[in-house]
Amino acid sequence: MVYRSYVTLNVAIVGNTKVAEELTFAFLAAGHNVCIAGGPGASENEIASNYDTPNLYRCTIEEAASFSDFIIIATEPQNVREVAYWLGDVRNKVIVDLTPNVSATSVPEQHEHFNSAKAISAITGARDIVKVFNFKRQYKLFKPLFDGKKVDMLLAGDSLKAKEITKILMRECGMSHFYDFGGSDSHFLLDEMAPTWRTMIAEKSNFNQPIGISK
Repeated sequence: MVYRSYVTLNVAIVGNTKVAEELTFAFLAAGHNVCIAGGPGASENEIASNYDTPNLYRCTIEEAASFSDFIIIATEPQNVREVAYWLGDVRNKVIVDLTPNVSATSVPEQHEHFNSAKAISAITGARDIVKVFNFKRQYKLFKPLFDGKKVDMLLAGDSLKAKEITKILMRECGMSHFYDFGGSDSHFLLDEMAPTWRTMIAEKSNFNQPIGISK
């Protein structure tokens, strides 16, 4: 259940993706100020244009980053590097990397395993970065357990500050069970998991089909 927070924070969400839209609604419902910016090449943010509320602001990526202390990057994976350049000085801010797996085909100039969080850190100099993997949609297929416990979100990164603040804010988005997946050396594991879950979700109808047994 989404509830209103006792402290109003300034949150920046970069991207026009479905995840960006869901988080925007959740943070607005919790009473936070949300500054949302489309990814590179977006002339107008489609999410913000559909809602008229006093605590939702439509702006550029640089303005969103300057406005906020908590920044969520939920843009298309091929735009990660450009977004990072537009963020400006965010060395003292918490950044959540919510971009999906990036393959060599989608970012051809990169090596086989492009690390979006590492790229953000290298470009911005920010230290408080956490990469997360959201299991919310995967519950349509199964309920993942880690060490025998329910999990809503995996978090990976070297910054304890980023992880703890992310947990606090994501609880307002209806998540309550988190699993620390380790440091930045675990990022590639989350990147490998993402396409697998997306494929399973896209083909979820196949799980409802009866298994034919030839006689």
